[in-house]
Amino acid sequence: MNDNAIISTCERRLAAAAGAQVRLVLRLCEERCLAALEPYEFERALLCLADNVREAMPGGGILTIMTTIEAGDAGSNVIVRMQDSGPGFSDEAFQHMFEPFFSTKDDARNHGLSVFTVYAVVRQCGGTVTCRNALGGGASIALALPRAGVPQSVAKTAPPAAPAPRRESATVLIVEDDQRVRAVLKEALSVKGFGVLEAGHGVAALQVLEQHPARVDVILTDVVMPEMNGQELGARVLAMRPDMKIIYMSGFSDNQDLRTEVVEQKSLFIQKPFTPQQLVQKLREVLAG
Repeated sequence: MNDNAIISTCERRLAAAAGAQVRLVLRLCEERCLAALEPYEFERALLCLADNVREAMPGGGILTIMTTIEAGDAGSNVIVRMQDSGPGFSDEAFQHMFEPFFSTKDDARNHGLSVFTVYAVVRQCGGTVTCRNALGGGASIALALPRAGVPQSVAKTAPPAAPAPRRESATVLIVEDDQRVRAVLKEALSVKGFGVLEAGHGVAALQVLEQHPARVDVILTDVVMPEMNGQELGARVLAMRPDMKIIYMSGFSDNQDLRTEVVEQKSLFIQKPFTPQQLVQKLREVLAG
């Protein structure tokens, strides 16, 4: 994938995502920036970041997208840097920006997925994402993408590594109608070693269970979904498999019907937004119980 070509091609879409009050400036290097990332995924990541810029600078400003090629420890990387002239990152944002569902907004409908979505996309190709407040003001996010077509150097000999973090062996069926949320949850669990199956609603979840009857250890399901909501799914599953472990997730904890049903089914509940650590801990609790 040629990053410069993709950026140039979607320049209008990026400008629209950033908003009419934001001026988009491209500073692309002359050398071809071939990166090991699918064009669709790269464009999706850029649009997510441009949308963040629009929210960060409602009064307008400048968004600059720059590309360079830099040498790294394991070879050369294509660097795509997006820098705005806004207020910069807050201390809270720095601490939590790579967590699923983190948002600086109080609106429960705002999932806060943009930066984590970018992180997940870039990580899949072996890249990294760094964020900082730029000198002179504004925020800067840099995507370091392994350069395609260039042999990566052999890793240097290193001292014995520290013990590997705990790896999970259970398989989780994620039932969530928002594809972005599913992708975030899948990434958060996969990096911890969980096996992950997916379904976009309750009916699809039942089909997955039929296809993999002995594989699923726990179901992580949203409550509000089309066709069949989480509570209906839980009742159907427990009628077939009374020993199935179920975790409900929702942004609304004041649903009395949900709380009653969770107690009756001896299931667990986790409230959005939550961090990957909180989700893993909840899964460990229900699997151990």
